[in-house]
Amino acid sequence: MARLVSHGKFLLDGAQKFYLRGVSYGPFAPNSRGERYPEPDRAAADFALMKKLGANVIRLYVPPPPWMVEEAQKAGLRMMLGIPWPFHMAFLDSADMMREIRDAIRKTVLETRQFGETIAAYSIGNEIRSDIVRWHGPRAVSNFLAELRDLGKQIDPGALFTYSNYPSAEYLDLSFLDFISFNVYLHREEDFRRYLTHLMGQTGELPLVLSETGMDTIREGDQHQAELLAWQCRAAFELGLSGFIVFAFTDEWHTGGAEITDWAFGLTRRDRSPKLAFDAIGKVFGENLPPPLTTAPKASVVVAAYNAAATLGECLASIRELNYPDYETIVVDDGSTDSTSEIANQAGVRTIRVEHNGLAAARNTGVEAASGEVIAFIDADARADRDWLYHLIETITRRDAAAASGPNFAPDPHSARAAAM
Repeated sequence: MARLVSHGKFLLDGAQKFYLRGVSYGPFAPNSRGERYPEPDRAAADFALMKKLGANVIRLYVPPPPWMVEEAQKAGLRMMLGIPWPFHMAFLDSADMMREIRDAIRKTVLETRQFGETIAAYSIGNEIRSDIVRWHGPRAVSNFLAELRDLGKQIDPGALFTYSNYPSAEYLDLSFLDFISFNVYLHREEDFRRYLTHLMGQTGELPLVLSETGMDTIREGDQHQAELLAWQCRAAFELGLSGFIVFAFTDEWHTGGAEITDWAFGLTRRDRSPKLAFDAIGKVFGENLPPPLTTAPKASVVVAAYNAAATLGECLASIRELNYPDYETIVVDDGSTDSTSEIANQAGVRTIRVEHNGLAAARNTGVEAASGEVIAFIDADARADRDWLYHLIETITRRDAAAASGPNFAPDPHSARAAAM
């Protein structure tokens, strides 16, 4: 286990993608120590049940005591640690309140930074009410959140910081965060997929995590909850999100000084007996992510290359690692005068050499030679993400689209010269 880092549209644990498979936990009625969490033996048993579910992250809404972080470490769980403050009040109108908020961020990060990689991220806020955002103005609210993020980074530079937004305030500029979190409760699959696709575009080059979703079983029933969460979880990871957090682990919930008994969003009941949704979510959490596609037409990856000897090898190496079951690779050497063709032949891919006529002509040659139902173009100086082809084809097949594209991220340079190019 290493500290998570944000890289492009994904979170990484070392060199591997890290998908947050999460559940929210608490707050609870104060225990015998006055902490808003269960007794240590109850928490340890809950963490063991979370591991059985396949979860790797716990979302908390109030900072945990040290013993609880240590129990999470033992269970191999990370924490997305929320820092509470009065999100529902006009906080920017009060210098005292702003100072108290800064103190809360400072105190929490100072007290928990010792736990390093167990802290998946700090959440510096949750759903500032849309009327409060309008009252203060979105720029002022964004600037204050950026200040809180900077304050946390000064204390723990290696930590990740996020903020859990919601649809009513989606226009907030949160580009200063390490990743974007959204709480989304939509119960129609078409609406859910469409809105998450919209958010993927809104978040630009940052990872997106669904930080809350769920269903109340008192009103909707156990079966409906299980069906909803199963397709929501699959859809989120198919669309390219970096995490999915269910609200909540258990029906036991205490907030505002009262026990909440008229809602039941848990994957487990108050006695921790699992509902149907526990196994439904566990099935998706236990799969390799993103989940296998139900439709996977053959694809042809066409690489048009002109004097690309310096970069083609890495490009083809990345294509070999694609997470897709059926594809071919075609390199069209557009009249290169260097060793482009030799590198392609050594890589064992189909290579077509033509006179130098430019990129469009080279790609058309690749199209004519392709045997796949879908043709994907990549430049010879690019490296493909492992799931690049997966997400392109998932988008095309789901939306019955003629074509699809996505963001390009510059690869890490290996030298000062490469960084300057």
